[in-house]
Amino acid sequence: MDRLWSAAREAGFAGLAAFPFTEFSAWLETLSGRPGYEEFPSWRGLANARKSLPAARSIVVAVWDYSKIAVPPLTGKVARLYLTFSDPPDLASHPGGRSLLRVFGSLGWEATADVPRREAAVAAGLLAQRRNCLGYLPRGHSFVSLFAWAVDAELKPARAVRDGDTEGGSMEPMSDFVYPPARQDPCGSCRLCLDTCPAGALVSPFVLDPRRCIDRNTSRAGEGIPRELRPKLGTWIYGCDVCQQACPHNHGAAAVVGAGDGSGIASAARSEAVLEELATVEEESFQQTWSKLFVYNVARNDIRRNAIVALGNVGDPRAERALRGVLGDEDPVIRGHAAWALGRLGTPGARRALEKARRQETDDLARTEIVLAMEPQLRTP
Repeated sequence: MDRLWSAAREAGFAGLAAFPFTEFSAWLETLSGRPGYEEFPSWRGLANARKSLPAARSIVVAVWDYSKIAVPPLTGKVARLYLTFSDPPDLASHPGGRSLLRVFGSLGWEATADVPRREAAVAAGLLAQRRNCLGYLPRGHSFVSLFAWAVDAELKPARAVRDGDTEGGSMEPMSDFVYPPARQDPCGSCRLCLDTCPAGALVSPFVLDPRRCIDRNTSRAGEGIPRELRPKLGTWIYGCDVCQQACPHNHGAAAVVGAGDGSGIASAARSEAVLEELATVEEESFQQTWSKLFVYNVARNDIRRNAIVALGNVGDPRAERALRGVLGDEDPVIRGHAAWALGRLGTPGARRALEKARRQETDDLARTEIVLAMEPQLRTP
């Protein structure tokens, strides 16, 4: 394990732990009883890694601290997690993840990433969970990304945590491992994260309704964002940091702002201009200028959809021309969201564009969006 921790430190991880294989039954039972999770069924496959790796015998979990990674000086809103490329959909696509997988391979270990990462990190004592459901470093912040695998090697419980900027020591035996971990509420009477969530996704301490979470909704792949949530998104175009920004324990982990490259988001004079460009961006330009600012393999049309919603929330009549243009897009999801945004503007030009689109629209869902957008009560106050 010392060899693995050495590789983890070299790759930039803040902590590493190993413990005996578990099926995370308590985690599965908890989420199964909460509303909203039925719409995101992929998590069920994480409860028992032996379905993908029958010989699994141990869990290895690592914590990546992205708080000191510089981000561009944005005028739009993108969560730091994504701007720093710290949470890839495939752990092997992250340089730190590749480093650990190479060590697994050199040791002859088979591995699967079908593991609930936050649950594993909390169980290992690498993180403490607070009321916003996020994991926090010991005496630290929540700007972390998690990596976890089940492996077919039998490992003794052990962990190591880097203390601040130091290199950290060796792996120490973990005599206190138990699953499920003891649940505590370390936040006292603080409710800042719950009270500041724009969409009301934190319905109670430690309970998130994923159907309302801005992060979950901006990352929906190829589908529409529920109409009732669109006004709650504000100008977030990917992810959300509101509950992290509100938490007092994160106030010492201010974003490190880089110089930027003078293009794209960093050079825009006003956020509406950024949003207009994103709403209309072509694939080649998106890949060259924008895709690197979000997250690995994000789809262009998902970002366009989010930018269109943001334009509707800004309500600036100057966006009318851009929105009229995407109202004729080949993707019915884009057309429907453009109709919603034009309805929010409520300008005479927007009304004429919607009337024309209603006569021509052939997709049922997009047509419904157009008809609803023509109702005056949707207009921005």
